[in-house]
Amino acid sequence: MRLHQAWLIVGAAGLLVLPWHGLESPLAAIRTLDRSSAPAMFTGELWLWPLLLPLLIGLAGGKRRLVAAGIAGLALLAAQGLAIGLHGWGAAWLTALFGPGPSQAAMGWGAVAYALCAVMLLAIGLARLGWCRGDVFVLGALLLILGLVVLFVAWPVGAILRSAAQDNDGAWALALFGEKFFNPGIWGLDCIGGGKACGVAWNTLAQATVVGVLSTLLGLAFALVAVRTSLPLRPLVRVLS
Repeated sequence: MRLHQAWLIVGAAGLLVLPWHGLESPLAAIRTLDRSSAPAMFTGELWLWPLLLPLLIGLAGGKRRLVAAGIAGLALLAAQGLAIGLHGWGAAWLTALFGPGPSQAAMGWGAVAYALCAVMLLAIGLARLGWCRGDVFVLGALLLILGLVVLFVAWPVGAILRSAAQDNDGAWALALFGEKFFNPGIWGLDCIGGGKACGVAWNTLAQATVVGVLSTLLGLAFALVAVRTSLPLRPLVRVLS
């Protein structure tokens, strides 16, 4: 079995075996075997069926087909997740265009398995095209790290900044954004004069700097210890070789 075929099995399990949506009580939900614990293909949500297409593309093999399968899988997963939320359409223009829409719960283990499959298919395809000297592990690690940064850092920060530029009705208000963004609670320097505490931004920067410096020093210390420990062995290694 080739590597991409193993990952296709993982993706198929995400659609056909594992619960697609997140479960508040996994064991209880699985025992009841209702829609909330069903795999993607058995939830009755027809908008999930196109997710099969990237796996079928990946079955054909070929480096460019694997790249296409990975990109298509991630794009379709993101599109259906953003378009349909817990309370209907995920965007106002979709509601205006189609009226009240369907709803779906948050993604669960099935979606995680499918996303991993798509990322690894993309990594394998790019490796076969010569990226990163054909090292699938390096490409897979880079893509996973990039995806996690986008999912858990860039997207939440972007959502926060967007909400800061909107009023309570969801309308854009750039003046309100300036008022929120330059709030003294964020950038204040009152702690220098012995007054109130400094803003959140400076406290976060100070903590990040301290953590960065300490982790760097610890890394250098461990590296020096490792080097010094290995030095006496080098002459012996030369003799034995």
